[in-house]
Amino acid sequence: MTHFVCADHHFGHAKALEFRKEFADLDSMHRTMIHSHNRVVTHSDTVYFLGDVVWFRHGLKVIRELNGRKILVPGNHDRHWDLYSYAFQEVRGDFHYPKGKGAFLSHVPIHPDCVDRFGLNVHGHLHDAQDLGDPRYICVSMECINYTPVDLDQLILGANQ
Repeated sequence: MTHFVCADHHFGHAKALEFRKEFADLDSMHRTMIHSHNRVVTHSDTVYFLGDVVWFRHGLKVIRELNGRKILVPGNHDRHWDLYSYAFQEVRGDFHYPKGKGAFLSHVPIHPDCVDRFGLNVHGHLHDAQDLGDPRYICVSMECINYTPVDLDQLILGANQ
C-alpha cells in the first residue's frame, strides 16, 4: 500500500480554466486528472487530498471515479461538509505523516516557526508557486505535480536527502 498526496483539483470550477489554459473545458480537465490519478493509484492505496478539491457539489461525483482510500484535508474552497462522506473515507483538519519527523500535511503553508517540529510542510493552495524559497515547504497543487498524485514517502525521502 502506497500513500499519495495531491491538492487543488478544483473539480467543477470553471474559473480554474483561467489559470489552466492547457484544458479546453472542465470535462477535459477532469478526464486528465482522473486518468493521471488512476494510472498511479491503486484501490489499496491511500490518497491525502490537501484541499480545494471541489467547487460545486457535482464535483464530488468525479472523486468517486478516483482509485484509493481518500482522506480530505479541506481547503478554503471546500464547503460541502454534508456530502464529504459520499466521496471521502475520512476528513481531517490537518495531518502529521508519519508519526515523528516526517511531514505536516495542510492546505495552506504553516508558519515558518512551526515547520521544524514536523520536518516538512506538504501543502497546496499556492498552485503554480512551487518554491517558497525554503526547502521545508513542498507544494503539491495539481499544477506543480503534473496533475498526478505523488508518492508521499518518496517525496519526504527526497526532501530529506
